[in-house]
Amino acid sequence: MIKIPDQCKVDTEGSEIVFKENKKTMIYHNPKKKKCRKVQVDGCAITEGLKCDKLLLYSDDKEKAVESYVELKGEDVSHAIDQIMATIPQIHKESNKVQAFIVPANYSPKVSDKRMRMIQNLKKKYGKDSQLTIKNRKCEHTI
Repeated sequence: MIKIPDQCKVDTEGSEIVFKENKKTMIYHNPKKKKCRKVQVDGCAITEGLKCDKLLLYSDDKEKAVESYVELKGEDVSHAIDQIMATIPQIHKESNKVQAFIVPANYSPKVSDKRMRMIQNLKKKYGKDSQLTIKNRKCEHTI
């Protein structure tokens, strides 16, 4: 597991936490203003090999730590899945819950088999609470 450099992370308790890139947006609604940590993965925490764009760290309502991986993608969802699956083992802490969000410009159902395999792999490796969400252009999630 890598240590995330200080310059790659920002702590926030905002009611809305946003990751945005090239007209693709991931919005986390944080009505309880939980302490969260935004991490710039691509080009900062991880500089070589496959990696996703962003990571949000927070605790769920049961105080279990959550790692929420985000890939803001053009159209290659299959590659985005590879990027997230390559990132998780580099950062993941054993007892943490894992979420993955892919926000492409255009999602094609052609990758549904690979998507199903990723969901199965996530649940097998990181627990039954693991989840993958793919939404075109804008994705919202309440933490």
